[in-house]
Amino acid sequence: MVFFRAVVAALAVPAAVVALSPVSHTTSGRPVYEAPSGSRVLQNGTNMVVYAPNGTQLHVFENVVGARTSTPTGTGPLRARQTDTVGEAYATLGANDTLEAFNATFVVPPAPTTFDSQFMFLSQGITTLDDNGVPASFLGAALQYGGSWVQGGPFYIGAVLLEFLPEGGYLISTIPDVSPQLNVSEKVGISVTYGGVENFPGEGTFYDYNIVFTGSDAANLPELGIGQQVLPARVGFRVEEEGVSGPSDYPSGPLTFKDIKLQLTTGYPKKLDWATDGGAATGIDFEVVKTGAKNAEVKLVFPGNS
Repeated sequence: MVFFRAVVAALAVPAAVVALSPVSHTTSGRPVYEAPSGSRVLQNGTNMVVYAPNGTQLHVFENVVGARTSTPTGTGPLRARQTDTVGEAYATLGANDTLEAFNATFVVPPAPTTFDSQFMFLSQGITTLDDNGVPASFLGAALQYGGSWVQGGPFYIGAVLLEFLPEGGYLISTIPDVSPQLNVSEKVGISVTYGGVENFPGEGTFYDYNIVFTGSDAANLPELGIGQQVLPARVGFRVEEEGVSGPSDYPSGPLTFKDIKLQLTTGYPKKLDWATDGGAATGIDFEVVKTGAKNAEVKLVFPGNS
């Protein structure tokens, strides 16, 4: 928590204007920024400030939070993000719930049989909502297909991302000079953990979360932390795609998230329902194979899979 306290304290100190430049853009024009693995992103009013692992301020995303700086008393009506390239399986947390941990494992599926410069995030993570119940931000770790933003190609990598919804940019966490490539049939884990709450006079309450990969390649895969003044309202498994033109552009086998465990600060919820959204738009079948908070299972069946 020392790093977290340091960057919160830094918010009160005027700093020189520092800004990252986008390393790339998606085909739809959304900017993509990079920050080194281990960075933290901290809410400051309506802005989100990116700090390097050593505490250096790297970037300020301005006016991406909206007017809200506290957790609402309810999650409000859930609304699908207005895009035809997103689908998800998710669970909504209660108004008084604080997420402690959200873990799962998966095996990297067979790659698509064709590569047409398509791009996919197949991710696990947490979502915050605005006052109207609309998704506002998504922090996730993803099996990314289509190479990296710097070098595209027909391969998988492990990516950690913060996305500002509905149509903002991406912040991607990277490890310099280390390849995050993942191999077909490799077993990988993802873990979201709660770092606790911090209260600072004049700055409000911050809820700290960290997301990492687990498994044999974890040391070669990125991580990212975030401190926000609002708790995550839902967790889930999300697909984002661009440039997909047919079934052969999808993985040629299903992707199954297993060993799913969702723990609150009060323990495991006795009942947890999983819902799906966006499958019709993507053509992906989101199957909740096993529901609940312990050892749940969610399967993504792509078009063309038998």
